[in-house]
Amino acid sequence: MRKCRTKPACQGGFTLVELLLAAVISSILIFAVAVVVSDSQRVWHRSYNHLYADVVTEAHVAQRAFDAMVRRATPNHVYVDPAGSWVEVHYYQSAASSDLDRFAKFYCSGQELCVDRGVLNPKSVSRTETLAQNVVSCVFDHSGRAAHMHLQLDNNQEDITVLTSAVAHN
Repeated sequence: MRKCRTKPACQGGFTLVELLLAAVISSILIFAVAVVVSDSQRVWHRSYNHLYADVVTEAHVAQRAFDAMVRRATPNHVYVDPAGSWVEVHYYQSAASSDLDRFAKFYCSGQELCVDRGVLNPKSVSRTETLAQNVVSCVFDHSGRAAHMHLQLDNNQEDITVLTSAVAHN
């Protein structure tokens, strides 16, 4: 067994340079992981808010209601304002009905997209629903058997544009 002549050379351990180098490398790795986790969480929150924002939900509700009402309508009874500010459809209450007896009118009132539903003869509104709020613009159009809606919603955090067409089937 050899004996050391100088004590510092015989003692085990790390030098100060090695410790500083290890600390710097560890700090860089921890910082990189923190940046990746932070970015991932930010992207997840942005995606979640985009998918489940009020404007997205309201746009989906408005599209579904518009499609459902127009599909129930008769092709010859889809009426659109020349300026495109409203659309009205006439439909049968049930398959057993022989005469057109119901109507639905989609229109904007301020920043809300509304639909009036009711009895056709005599014409009276039995129910008014607000389908969407934060409406920037809504334009209706009609071509052939189809009615179209171009709806823009914006709540200052998210905005969405919905273009939908439905064909009158009855």
